[in-house]
Amino acid sequence: MLTHVRDEAGFGATRTLDAVVVGLWPSRGMELHGYEVKSSRADWVRERDAPAKAETFIGRLDRFTLLVADPAIVAPGELPPTWGLMVPRGAKLVQVVAAPKLPRTAAEPR
Repeated sequence: MLTHVRDEAGFGATRTLDAVVVGLWPSRGMELHGYEVKSSRADWVRERDAPAKAETFIGRLDRFTLLVADPAIVAPGELPPTWGLMVPRGAKLVQVVAAPKLPRTAAEPR
């Protein structure tokens, strides 16, 4: 797991993703899964209204999931169809919406 992953190397980076998990089990597809964490409704609305940030990363990932502190942060119908959603339940994270497999852009290797 890598945290605070930038969209480019060096000084050209303009965006940061909260976490990327690298799957290392060939039987599970060795996927790259990105996570964005939102702790408030206002934080989510800013993200929702600026989709270019997520799109920068989505073309490089196999799956993308939004982690929210409370399920009420994301209103019904707001989650983009290419995103998964997880919420805390006790000491665990629960998948509310499974993150679909994303197509990678042609410029990005698999």
